[in-house]
Amino acid sequence: TRPTMGMLFVASLFQGIQLLVLDPIIARPKRVTLEHIADPDLWAYAHLLAAALLLWRLWDKTSRPFWAWACNSFSCALWLMTCLAPAVLLGDTTTLASPLVVIPLGAMWVLMRTEATSRDRSQA
Repeated sequence: TRPTMGMLFVASLFQGIQLLVLDPIIARPKRVTLEHIADPDLWAYAHLLAAALLLWRLWDKTSRPFWAWACNSFSCALWLMTCLAPAVLLGDTTTLASPLVVIPLGAMWVLMRTEATSRDRSQA
């Protein structure tokens, strides 16, 4: 799970940075869709918070099951909302066929693996 958490950290960090850039690098329809739900800056700070939490969980060697569940749930919910919003609000199901779907799937994988085995419990 740790490599997947590392990938989620990088994805959240870059997503947060992209949403803070004045001339957005990400597709405009996605940004407009996210604006229907909340301010892009709020999305950016949520992604940067997720990146910080994931980095903390990667570096902290102490088992903290509650925080593992909280961080992984937050990250999973955030990525699901980020990727599903264009599909639901715009009816643009092509986003669901894009490689970006791998990121929420990775977040679901990390959430599903939280305390799944004794090794996961020791790293939670």
